[in-house]
Amino acid sequence: MTALKYTFSFLTFMGCLCPFTWTSRAKRWLYKVYSLVILLFLQYILIMEVLDIIFNVEDQDQFCDNFSVTVAGLISIYKMFTFMGKRENILLLVNSLEKEPFVPMNKAEMDIKLKFDKAIQKNTIVFMLVLVVYLFVMWMSSLMRDVKRRQLAIQRVWVPFDYSPLILYAMTYSHQASCSVLLSVMHVANDTLISGLMVLIRCQLELLQHRLQNITGDHNQSVKACARHHECIYQFALEVNRHFQGILGFQFMASTPMVCLTLFRITNMSMGPELYEAIMYIICTMMQLSYYCWYGNEVKLKSLEVPDMIFSSNWPELNSDAKRMLLFIMQRSTFPIEFTSAHIVAVNLESFMAVMKTSYSLFNLLQSR
Repeated sequence: MTALKYTFSFLTFMGCLCPFTWTSRAKRWLYKVYSLVILLFLQYILIMEVLDIIFNVEDQDQFCDNFSVTVAGLISIYKMFTFMGKRENILLLVNSLEKEPFVPMNKAEMDIKLKFDKAIQKNTIVFMLVLVVYLFVMWMSSLMRDVKRRQLAIQRVWVPFDYSPLILYAMTYSHQASCSVLLSVMHVANDTLISGLMVLIRCQLELLQHRLQNITGDHNQSVKACARHHECIYQFALEVNRHFQGILGFQFMASTPMVCLTLFRITNMSMGPELYEAIMYIICTMMQLSYYCWYGNEVKLKSLEVPDMIFSSNWPELNSDAKRMLLFIMQRSTFPIEFTSAHIVAVNLESFMAVMKTSYSLFNLLQSR
């Protein structure tokens, strides 16, 4: 799909989605080898970070330094495994948007779809640019601060060998830099995929609104097509939530302590590169949640507007059968489309504010001790 072309490019780069043009067996086999190398590459750095907690962490400050990096990597790898495990179903779900009743039927509907496609692409680019700025700040400050002293940029990691020789130090440092880039790209790919699907659901609700307000020809058939479209939107949203609610739940549960501990670290930092890194880290974490919550909230509000869409249509001119079908649509819309994380937390702006308030409360608790 045009709307998700950047997201699919990131997933291909991460070894999660073989290019559709690679149809030969040899190319697909090479891509599987590439995927395995990426997985081993990332799992190694995650294991070393966990072992640092076991062997090296001795106090609260060291744990805070390790926790943020380790959890961010764990979430990224979990997203990667989740997509690869459900890849075929997700692709079928995305491809269904190119079929009836989701496909635009005229120029006006095509313009609506293009508007939302551009919004998805813009969101993807903005998210990627923010992470690029974060990585640039982190690695430039590390190059100026750590290279001269032969220290690693990710210091909270257990290294099972002496990396003081120049070659070993360069290889270890390059491995950490590569892993940081790969983990960040996986976050961008997954988060823009989920938020992009939410935007596409809102796009379908806009298309439904256009169709309800332009009922022509055989009224019964037009209204019946709108009722089918409305039900298909609900089913599509249900499938999206079913595939990604585990990721949403993990992200919500991890974001609260991540923001809290990062704030705690900031209070103990002086003005300098490390402070800027921590601030950028919080911004990226909040952006991840805000993408989910903002567009989840937009879908919910738009789904609640369906009765207003019907009232603004030419419903008085319809026959009794068509009006009865419109009543069924209105009754169905009393239950809005709502995304949940792990069947518990609703993905909307209220949940986003709750995460921020909880993080701040935990931060105050740590400060009082």
